[in-house]
Amino acid sequence: MKGKVICVEAKGRKISGYLPEAAERCACCYLLCGDCAQTLMPELARGMERGWTGKPMAVLSLEGAQWDRDYTPWPAQGPKGRAFSGGAPAFLQTLVEEIIPWAEAELPILAGRAHRCLAGYSLGGLAALYGGLETGAFERLASVSGSLWYPGWVEYLQGRLATASLPLGVYCSLGKAEAKTRFGPMAACAADTGRTVELFRASLGEQKVCFEWNNGPHFFELTERMLKALRHLSL
Repeated sequence: MKGKVICVEAKGRKISGYLPEAAERCACCYLLCGDCAQTLMPELARGMERGWTGKPMAVLSLEGAQWDRDYTPWPAQGPKGRAFSGGAPAFLQTLVEEIIPWAEAELPILAGRAHRCLAGYSLGGLAALYGGLETGAFERLASVSGSLWYPGWVEYLQGRLATASLPLGVYCSLGKAEAKTRFGPMAACAADTGRTVELFRASLGEQKVCFEWNNGPHFFELTERMLKALRHLSL
């Protein structure tokens, strides 16, 4: 491996990451993938070193994030009594005000919004789009198999796009079997993802919003799906 996988502690948080071999500092994607971060990072690193077609890109992810707390924008009721506590604003504040300044000062990555991406999987995909609109700190966003069925999401997006600092580009993807669930809100994920894409295209332009279908259910080929998003963000 030419680049390196890292696991460091900063600002009281553990951070997993991949730093590519590059002659100069590179852009960075901050990845919201919860407890998958440490195991996913080596797989992403291998994929990013085989036939990579985009610009060099680092990937960083905060370990220990709790899906139902840190990646949910407001409180809501989930399936089978699952409680979403709406802790994304606090999590994103830590990311933007503490972790990103540390990373841009200490690691070989470029500083500034123009060189930052925010991507996530599942509820992390929801938080990536929400975080991009709320913080204005990221130029490109990616929601991979994002939980865009989340109660109130489409209504929020309709209102927020008119006032937010908009990203330069957005990538969304979804598995073809993801809507096959008995939980009503999740069954709407295909329609809500489609509506999300439509709303972003209306605000950003058709060419700046990419949507891809993937095969399989929700957590099928997680690494491959995320690599597709990272390649798109790095173009």
